[in-house]
Amino acid sequence: MTWSEPTGYLAGLIVLLAAGVLLPVRFEDREDHILLTIGSAVAGAVLGPRAFVLVWSALVVALPFVWLRALLPTNRETLGSAAAWRSSGWALLSAVAVTVGGVLSMGTYRVVFDGTFPMPIHDLGQLGVACAVGTVAWVGTMAVRVLSVRRFSGALLPRGLDPFESNLIPYLLPLIGGCPLVTASIALYDPVDPWASLFVLWWCLPLYWATVFDLRGRRLGQELRRDALARQRLAAIGEVSARIVHQSRHQVGLMGWSIHRLRNLVGRDDPLSVAAAGAELDALADAKDRLSEMLASELLHERHGGEPGESGGEPADEGRTLAEVVAEVVEQLTDEAARSGVRLAVTVGPDDGASLAAPQLRDVVFNLVDNALDAATGDVQVDIARQHDDDGEHDVVRVIDDGPGLDGTDVDRAFEPFFTTKGDGTGMGLAIADALVGDLGGDLRYERVGDRTVFVVRLPVASATVTVPGTRQA
Repeated sequence: MTWSEPTGYLAGLIVLLAAGVLLPVRFEDREDHILLTIGSAVAGAVLGPRAFVLVWSALVVALPFVWLRALLPTNRETLGSAAAWRSSGWALLSAVAVTVGGVLSMGTYRVVFDGTFPMPIHDLGQLGVACAVGTVAWVGTMAVRVLSVRRFSGALLPRGLDPFESNLIPYLLPLIGGCPLVTASIALYDPVDPWASLFVLWWCLPLYWATVFDLRGRRLGQELRRDALARQRLAAIGEVSARIVHQSRHQVGLMGWSIHRLRNLVGRDDPLSVAAAGAELDALADAKDRLSEMLASELLHERHGGEPGESGGEPADEGRTLAEVVAEVVEQLTDEAARSGVRLAVTVGPDDGASLAAPQLRDVVFNLVDNALDAATGDVQVDIARQHDDDGEHDVVRVIDDGPGLDGTDVDRAFEPFFTTKGDGTGMGLAIADALVGDLGGDLRYERVGDRTVFVVRLPVASATVTVPGTRQA
């Protein structure tokens, strides 16, 4: 085997190939060597089978430096012998890959095209031959790498052609940018004056840094996407938790008030006290059932995506009219209104409120009336009416209080989760009501009429007369 090329040219190739071993592209748990791939392609086209000597010589030259870098005192804790073995293994795999690709391409070039080295590229025909041979080399090299990915990293496309996650991404930029460099370097090669060819080939270093920068950007994008998904999950968990706390606090408060009144009835044996005790026990059982239904609905529905009915509780208000649901809520909150010195009343026309109420409406009305009691100074009024609008017939529930209302800056945020103007509020009452009304095809809005605050629930009659399965139960 004779070497007619200048020693400086051969040394430049070896240095480039060795640099390719020392400068791997790292992604996930893999390392790849695009400089080694590009350099070996040019060396094979120019030197023929002698290029394999350069490739493996460069590997032998570079591996001691890989180990030296990994075992330096400053790097021993972060890298160490395990990292050195891993990098050596991936470098050896890259050398095998380019060798397999080179053997296939050289065999094709000699057998099919009866070519000689250095490979000439001076016209379109020769360029076509070079492209065909280069394709064979690339397929052979990639075959080894694909098999290594399947062996060490699982499927090549575990997530499809995801622009952030695909294992093919690290090869796209070197393939697109490396092909012109390889072609130009081969075309410019002159055995007498090969320096132009070597100069063009060394431009693969900027291509390497561009690839590293691109991969770091993609890695950052992956981390940002994971962080965003994690924050979305935490936000969803927080919202569910806040809804549970908000609704549980109401039911626990009602249970505590019933217990307080039961204690006052203990020891009395007159018929009125016995009847009152029975009513309080019924109220306790009702609050307990509603608390159990709410917890089962929230936890099981949010976790498994099932229907609320699958959680084991029957909807409490199925088959009841809108007027009956509102009356029950008002009755349940009458004592709380009395303790606050607020008059609580319901106004309903003779033909209004007759639509069947979806189970979720009870929670909507409860939250709105409870908020109104907190804000009111003298009275709270609940009006039920049937309205004929341009977009159809609607049942309308208005909850009116004489409180101060919302500031201008707070109106737009009134229905946001966790937004509250109360010191001890969870900020979920209006958010829950708005979400439930939306699930039923209606809308909830805030109005300020004179010195009164009005929350208006508007529901299509068709929606209000049907129990809607699968919607969110607060």
